[in-house]
Amino acid sequence: MWYNEPGWYAIVISLLSVLINLSIYKLNKKVSLSNLKKNLSLKADMINESFSKLNVKSPYALFLKIEDRNLESYQNKSILLLHQLNLLFEVYSNRQMLGIENVNHYKNWAIKILRPWVESDNDIRRSLKLMKESEDLYGREFVDWLNDILPTPIDI
Repeated sequence: MWYNEPGWYAIVISLLSVLINLSIYKLNKKVSLSNLKKNLSLKADMINESFSKLNVKSPYALFLKIEDRNLESYQNKSILLLHQLNLLFEVYSNRQMLGIENVNHYKNWAIKILRPWVESDNDIRRSLKLMKESEDLYGREFVDWLNDILPTPIDI
């Protein structure tokens, strides 16, 4: 019988080893991608904060034609908006790991706390609208997910 042959056991153990290694490879790939996205987000934050620290007009401020007298205030608000959006992007990117309940906590926070802040300021609303329309930082799928939480105001 086949089970009396040690060669079969070696084959089974080898196949299990291959399956385990493939699983570990996929997990490491996901972790590496997550770390890469996090590092890119941190780099983007550093760049955006540098515009404000160095008193240089950011690309968004230039595109939205922010007057020089309003530049510092605008850039500070837009940096804070980007930090909030980066947090939500991390939640979106890791929603399977976080689970529905944790994701819903962040969504509820964004709806109850962040949305009123965004809606209270024309500069922030315009920046959010530009970010969504350009899809320059996060991509269409995230923007679609974000629209349920922070809809783009119509009156801009």
